[in-house]
Amino acid sequence: MKTVLIVGDNASVPKALGEMVQRVFIEADRGPTTILTASSDDEVLRVLSRDRIDLVMADYSRVDRSYDLIGWLEQGKYPMKKLLVAAEGQFPKKTRELRAKGVDAAVRRPVRKDELRALIQGWFQ
Repeated sequence: MKTVLIVGDNASVPKALGEMVQRVFIEADRGPTTILTASSDDEVLRVLSRDRIDLVMADYSRVDRSYDLIGWLEQGKYPMKKLLVAAEGQFPKKTRELRAKGVDAAVRRPVRKDELRALIQGWFQ
């Protein structure tokens, strides 16, 4: 079973992305998946401390908020894939910066299901 943590600064965004990710894992035939969401730093740290996470997907209104998350993931040496959702205006400059900091991939907002499926199929074989 895979566990995905979806993080965002607006509680409705992780919920909507979680539903899409769940469907993509099913369609990609990647087995059972648990979707966890967090919309505050405290929630993120609590989930990371208690659960084994396979994929972290972050969608913040400001990409700069991702720096803290990436720092926690790197500091804790969590062995998971990191995916950033970035707004059109913040792409590609911020994407290059974040990839240099350890983000495995970035997708534009709004997230396209086919793009997400291709990443998941490649990462979770």
